[in-house]
Amino acid sequence: MSLFGKKQQPSGGKPEKMPPPKDTSIFGGKSVIPMRDAAWRLRNASPHIPGSGGATFSRDERTRIANELTKKYGGGGYLKKGPTTSSSTTSRIYRDLRKQKARATTGAEKLAVDRKIRWLQEHLGK
Repeated sequence: MSLFGKKQQPSGGKPEKMPPPKDTSIFGGKSVIPMRDAAWRLRNASPHIPGSGGATFSRDERTRIANELTKKYGGGGYLKKGPTTSSSTTSRIYRDLRKQKARATTGAEKLAVDRKIRWLQEHLGK
């Protein structure tokens, strides 16, 4: 009998459940982390900028980004994760960065903000 002539037999068992996707952000599966801990994790995060052809952020640049976030969004002392809710800190960060990118006048400024957005999306989640 040919391979195409055979019918697939059901396994008869329960379908296997896929494990939930692993959280690779700095939150580590939590929805809220202290801002001080978030800043430390961002300073020590991978310097690779996704989609930039191998460009990276130096340790000083990552420290500067972490300090900016702490000063601007650290009022409550916690960083809240959330995809689209207006109360989440991460959505406010992305919204403010997109506004900053729209106000940028030169291509270099837009590129710098775009790289910051992509790097933060990798480490804070989307």
